[in-house]
Amino acid sequence: INQNGGVQLPDGSKRPLELTAVDDQAKPDIGLNAIKRLVGDPTVVAFLGPDWSSVTYPTLFVGEEAGIAQITSSVAQRITQEGQKHIFRARSTDGDWMAAMADYMVGLGHKQIGVAFANNEFGRSGREAFVKALKDRHSVSPVVELSYAVGDKDFTPIAGRLVQSGVTAVSTLGNEPEGALLIKALRELGFHGLFAFNSADEIFAYLAKQNAVGVVGPLSWVETKPDDKSKAFVAAYRKRFNEPPIGHSVIYFDAINMLADAIAKAGPDRAAVLKTLKSTDSWSGVQGIYHPSAPNGDMIHSCVVIRYNADMVPEVVAVKD
Repeated sequence: INQNGGVQLPDGSKRPLELTAVDDQAKPDIGLNAIKRLVGDPTVVAFLGPDWSSVTYPTLFVGEEAGIAQITSSVAQRITQEGQKHIFRARSTDGDWMAAMADYMVGLGHKQIGVAFANNEFGRSGREAFVKALKDRHSVSPVVELSYAVGDKDFTPIAGRLVQSGVTAVSTLGNEPEGALLIKALRELGFHGLFAFNSADEIFAYLAKQNAVGVVGPLSWVETKPDDKSKAFVAAYRKRFNEPPIGHSVIYFDAINMLADAIAKAGPDRAAVLKTLKSTDSWSGVQGIYHPSAPNGDMIHSCVVIRYNADMVPEVVAVKD
């Protein structure tokens, strides 16, 4: 955008975009201060993030009070269920993910399923959505449900209980470090069933190494998605950065372009930008068709289910639009 002179405003002038980044350290208290700093700057017309649901949810009131558009990549369902009019989710929700994952697992014949989930906003929300999807869509209930704390290092006890329960598949809802430790513990105990993980992204694959082979999981987008827009984005990204994009790359690529279009129509005024987004019925991005005017802020519902092959490539095994 800036290489082309910036965003063309309604008066015909062009203004470059400037990105101000603050670190929330994935901690709610630090995230709260970071967001207050952003919205306290009158030159900030919109903001992006946070990513962790446990940071986004307790800080929603700041953006609401400031009347500033907030585009987030957090997936916990209740972030968009509290009635705030400023929040926009730029990826599918964990409800979408869990429906896709439940359909895929049961479609493979798995009905003896164990659930392990992190005891934080992300894990609890994912667990609730997955159990609901299993029951509502397939009349299946988990054989066993086990929770763990973020930061836990020893997953042998949980892995042992899952193996002893006789499940043929495990669905894990949480963050990448704990997911990598759990699959390692399960493999060491001889578990050869299906391991499904709601954070089966490139970070998880890096941490889990060869234990990630055969792991499946839902993602909002992946670089191997075979549609034309995804292929074009991946090619351009590789050309510029000499590496493949991750899911968050495309989420915020779309978000920046969506905001630029709103600024071009409304000018650099946060209230006008928010109003413009809320009146936009559809907007086409790399991930798919967004609906910024959706009453609850859930703009998009497309997602994929991937499976890591022997070469650690996340193959797309299912697409939900």
